[in-house]
Amino acid sequence: KLQFLYLIGCFCCCCCEDAERMTIDQMFDGSRVPHGHTYVPVGEESKLLDEERSHRGWEDYTTMESLHMWFFESKFNLAVVAFPPAVAAWALDWGETPLFLLSLCSLVALSSMLSSSTEQISLHLNQSLGALLNVTFGNAIEMILATFALSKGLFGVVKYSLLGSVTSNAIWSLGVAFLVAGKDGSVIRWNRPVAGINTSVLFAALFAYMLPCAASTRGDVDDADLLRMSHYLAVLLLASYFLYLLSMKTHSHIYEDGEEDDETPVLSAKTGVAALSVVTFSVCLVSEWVCDTIGSFALNVGMSPRFVAFILLPLAGNLPEFVTVVSMAAKGKMDLCVGVAIGSAMQVATFVVPALTLIGWGLGQPLTMNYGVLESVVLFLCILKAFQITQKKEATWIEGATLVISYAAISVAFWVWVKNNSPDEMEVPLPVPVPHAAVPTLPKAVVPGVH
Repeated sequence: KLQFLYLIGCFCCCCCEDAERMTIDQMFDGSRVPHGHTYVPVGEESKLLDEERSHRGWEDYTTMESLHMWFFESKFNLAVVAFPPAVAAWALDWGETPLFLLSLCSLVALSSMLSSSTEQISLHLNQSLGALLNVTFGNAIEMILATFALSKGLFGVVKYSLLGSVTSNAIWSLGVAFLVAGKDGSVIRWNRPVAGINTSVLFAALFAYMLPCAASTRGDVDDADLLRMSHYLAVLLLASYFLYLLSMKTHSHIYEDGEEDDETPVLSAKTGVAALSVVTFSVCLVSEWVCDTIGSFALNVGMSPRFVAFILLPLAGNLPEFVTVVSMAAKGKMDLCVGVAIGSAMQVATFVVPALTLIGWGLGQPLTMNYGVLESVVLFLCILKAFQITQKKEATWIEGATLVISYAAISVAFWVWVKNNSPDEMEVPLPVPVPHAAVPTLPKAVVPGVH
C-alpha cells in the first residue's frame, strides 16, 4: 500500500502545472532527481538553484553569505591577494619596484570591488539617486589616484594618467570590442543615439584642451595667463557635464535600453556602505604607494615615465571595465558596449580633468590644461576617430583593428620617449641618493728643509 501511495504521489507531482511531465520509468532510472516538489533531469538542478538564487535578496542570506557572493561575483576580485603583500612591501621596505607592481595588481581588484559595491548600494536607491551614485564613483579610481599625485605636485602623473584613460576607453576598448563582435564577418550595428551624444560632448570638450596648447606656443602668453585660462575652461567643462546629466532626465527615453532590470541586491545597504568605505580607503593607500614609487619603477625597469603613467596606470585601473565592454560585445549588446566605452572617456574629459584643475587651484597647485603639442594631437586624433566611427552607427572588424593599431602606435611613441625626457621633466619622485661619508683630509706633515 505504501508503494502504491508513493507512485500515486509521484504521478500527482508530474501532473502539477509547475512540474515537468515524465514517465514512471524515468523516476527510477536515475535520469531525474528530486527538486522541491518535482523531478528534474540530472545536471539541471544547479540551473534551477541559480534561477532561484537570482530572485532572492539580501534578506535571505547572512552577512557572511552576502559578502561571499559579492566577492566571488567577479574573478578580478581574486587579485586582491596582492594587497597584503603590498602592505608588507610598504611596511618592511622591500623596494620601490615590488611595491609598485603589487600596488598595480591590487588596483585591478579594488577597481572591480569599488564598482560592484557602488552598484549594490544603488540598487537600494531610486533610479535618480542610483544613477547619481554610479556617476560619482564611476571614475573614482582615476579621481583618487590623480588627487594624491596632485597633492604631491606630480603634475605629469596627473595629466598623463587622465589622458591615457580617455584614449584607452575611446579607441582601445572600442577597438577590441569591434574585433570580438565582428570576428564572424558580420556587420556591427547599434541604433541608440547615446554613443553619438557622448562623442558630441567629447568633441566639444576638445576645444578646452586644444586652446591652452595653442596659446602656449605664443611668446606673449605667460604661465599665469595659462593657469587663469585653465580655470575658466574647467568651469565651462563642468557646466557641459552637468548639462549632459540634465539631458539624461529631460530625454530619459533615449537612454533607456528597453529591458527591465529585476536584479536584487546581494548586500544590505549598511553592508554595502561598509564595503565601499573599506575599498575606498584601500584605494587611497594603494594610490599613494603608486605615486611614491612610479619614478623609481620607471628608472629600474628602463621604461619611460610617460609610458608608465599613460599606458600602465589606465590599463590597470580600467581593466574590469574593459572586460565588461568586451563581454558585452561578445553577447551582441553593442548599444551598451559603445555607450559604456565612449561614456567613460567623456566622463574623464568633462568631469575628472576639470574637477582636478579646480581642486589644484584650491590646494595651491598650479595645474593647467596645457598638455603639450604631441599630447594634444594624440587626444585630438583619438576623439576624432571615435566621433567618426560612432556617427556611422555601424562598423566591421577591420575598423576595430585600425583602432587597436592606432593605440599601439601611440604606445610605441610613449615607450621610446625616454632619452630626451628624463623623469625630472615628468615631475615624478626619484630615489634620493645616500651621500657617502666624507673622508677627512689630514694635513701634510711639514718637515724642515723639505718643500
